[in-house]
This record gives sequence, structure tokens and C-alpha cells, in this order.
Amino acid sequence: MWPGLKKTLKVLVLLLVVFVGGFFLANSIDEELNPEIAPLLADLERPVPVEGNAFFYVIGMWAGEETEDVLQTGVAIHGTFLQRMDNSASAFLDEQDYTTHGHLVLQGENLPDCGGQMASRCMMAVRENRAAWRKARQDNEVLLTRYHALLAYRQFREPIVGGVAWPGNVIRLHRLYLAGIAADWQDGRQQAALERLARAQAFWRGVATSQTSLLTHMFAVAVIEQNYSLLEDILQDCGDCRVHAEPLSAILREFRNAELSLRDVYLWEFAWIASQLPDAGESTDTLAEQADVWGWLPAMLYKPNTTHNSLWEMFSRFSQLTGLPPRDYLAARDEMATWLEARFAEPSLLDMYTNFVDSMLSAIAVPSYQQFYERGFALEDRRRLISVKWLLRSEGVGKMAIDGFLAGLDAEVYGSIVTGRLPHYDAATGTLSFDYGDVNPDMTVSVSL
Repeated sequence: MWPGLKKTLKVLVLLLVVFVGGFFLANSIDEELNPEIAPLLADLERPVPVEGNAFFYVIGMWAGEETEDVLQTGVAIHGTFLQRMDNSASAFLDEQDYTTHGHLVLQGENLPDCGGQMASRCMMAVRENRAAWRKARQDNEVLLTRYHALLAYRQFREPIVGGVAWPGNVIRLHRLYLAGIAADWQDGRQQAALERLARAQAFWRGVATSQTSLLTHMFAVAVIEQNYSLLEDILQDCGDCRVHAEPLSAILREFRNAELSLRDVYLWEFAWIASQLPDAGESTDTLAEQADVWGWLPAMLYKPNTTHNSLWEMFSRFSQLTGLPPRDYLAARDEMATWLEARFAEPSLLDMYTNFVDSMLSAIAVPSYQQFYERGFALEDRRRLISVKWLLRSEGVGKMAIDGFLAGLDAEVYGSIVTGRLPHYDAATGTLSFDYGDVNPDMTVSVSL
């Protein structure tokens, strides 16, 4: 009995040694790096320009009142932040990076609400509480002056390392800027108000269509949506809107597919993630030092080229899909969803045995991409509905004649970019909207008349 048991134990130990040895051997053999990756990273990781780059100005904008050269101060603050990033790759720019430069904070708890989805909220808030608006403007005069200067920039270049330049509350500052536009409009400075709105629209469109992080892109989209909310309300009270044709045309300029596309954004996202991962040149000791992030075993089994190739396959697919025109994208969306479901399914035992780290990364979560691209569709469709509202106001079309007027519009210009259908007027709610039916049932866009 004992000899047989010893023999069995030897066999089990041998099998265990072979299993463990095979596991480490399989996870020590890396792939060749996809040849598309290196030139892309080299291109995207080049230093961004300083002069004329709003990225650095928006960082310096929040420095203390004594700051004279906002742009160069932003460069210095960004440098401080990069030094801090050496100790924490997941760090975000915040007040501690301003050190001796000082840091401004937006003053006021009850600022006029000019960013809500209700079109009437901004004009009503400013109209009903002028004292609060005047105090907010006075308390934040330095930030508002700098924000005016920021909107004159026509270049926004975000670096891969140390990107995302949104310290402070830029959204709230923009709402305060919109409140000033509403006040100008109500005080009879209507052309000036629309010109200010057009200036903000031009800047944020430039940010949204730059090669930036997904976070920055969606930040810009959110601001543009706020601009449209105020414009909707302004058109309620513009009388003969044709007298404001120039600024209105600028604000309501069409978003072409190249602007809506997230093709370059997802390439940027891949490059950013790749910059956070150790590469093939990292030593085993360096990886072991990162055990607080990776864990000792994943660090020892990490295959950089395999992981980079896997991420590249996913993000290049995102890039290609979200570069398609809306209707082509919707036709290809289900195929992508099927691929993602398979890609992020529970990893098989074989996958975990031969490629442990990448299998674990793939199982963490399915990244979202649909909502971001499709929000761009909604943005353009909303712009088209507001353009129709402008037409109705300019032509003086009465409620009884709206349906007939809509039927005569050019669907290529005023129809939904998703369905091609012209807008629908709901007399009961007094709204214009697009019917997406089963083409994109989760999407809803409407404007009030």
C-alpha cells in the first residue's frame, strides 16, 4: 500500500510541477507588438505646443488674483502636477498643485441656474433675481474676465500624460457666463448677447472636435448643450429673429460627421491607457515595485505586448465604429455589442492559464461607448430642431400652419441625422421632436415652441 501511495504522490507532485511550470512558461512568452501601435503612440505622445494653447490657459485661469501671465502660470502649475504624478499615476489636477500661485474658487452658493434642461430656467432665474446675479458677477469678476479671454483661444491641445485641464468648476463658471448673456438680452443688448453666445459656442466646438480625452470631449458637449438650452429660451423672445441672422447662423452651424466622430478620441484613450501601463522595457524589479497596484503575481506574469495588443484590438474597433456616419454606425452597432459580449465574457480556464493578466483585465468590465457617440447624434438633432424653431419664428408661422410648414422642409437639412425623418409637432405639449421609432428607441430629443 505505501509504495503505491508514494508513487501516486510522486506523480501528483510531478503533475503539479509541470502545471505550475507550464503556467509560468506560458505567461512568460510575449507576443510581437502590433506594428500599428508604436507609431501611433509616438505621434500622440509628442509634447503639445504652449503658445496659443487653451489647455494651459484654463489651468492658469484658476491661479490667484495677482497672476499676470495666466498661460505661463498654467504651464508652471501643470509642471508641478506632473511631478506629483510620478508618485500616483491616477492623480488629477487639483488645488494642491497651485502651491505658491494661489487658487481661486468660484464664489456664491445660489448662482443663476443656466445649465438645466428646462429651457426657461436661465432667463427666469436672472429675471427674478437680478440682485443675486449682480453680486455673483462682482464676486467672480476675475474669473469671468479670464473666462472671456479663454474664449478667444482657437487651439486646444491636450497632452497624453497629465491631460484633463478642468480644475475648479468650469461648468458653474460657464453657467455664470450664460447668466450674463441672459441679462444682456433682457436689458436690450440682444445682438451683443448673441455674439457672446456665438463666441462661447465657437470655443467649445473647437474643444469638442479636438483630439482629446473622452472626458474632455464630453465636458465640451455638456457645455454646448447648455448653450442650446439658453438659445431655445432666447428664441421665445426674439421677435423678428431675422435681424440676428449672423450670430444665430454661427451658433447653429451644422455639426458635420467629422466633428461628431469619436475616431480620434478613442485613439487618444488607447494611448493614455497604454502610457499608464509598464512597457516591454520594464524590469521584473520595476514591476514588483508596483505590487501595490498590480499585485505581486500579476506583475510577474504581465506580458506588455499581449496586453497592449488586446487593448488596441478593442479601442481600434471603437475608433472605427464611432467614426461611421450615424446610420452606418447604428447598422453596425449590434455586431460590436456581440463582439464585446464575447470579448468580456467570463474568461475560460485555458485563457487564464496561458494569458493570466490580460484575461483578468478583460473580465473587469465592459467599457461603454454607445452613449458617448449617440449623445453627439442628439446634439446635432437638437440643433436642427432649434433651427426649425428659428425658421418658424422668423416666418411668423401660426400654430395651425406648423404641420404644413414642416412637411415642406428639406429633410437633408432639417430631418434627423439618425432616421432622415422631419420633425413632428405636438400641439398638446407645444413641442417639436423627432420620432426615432425602433431605429434608436432609447433616444429622445425635443424643443419647446
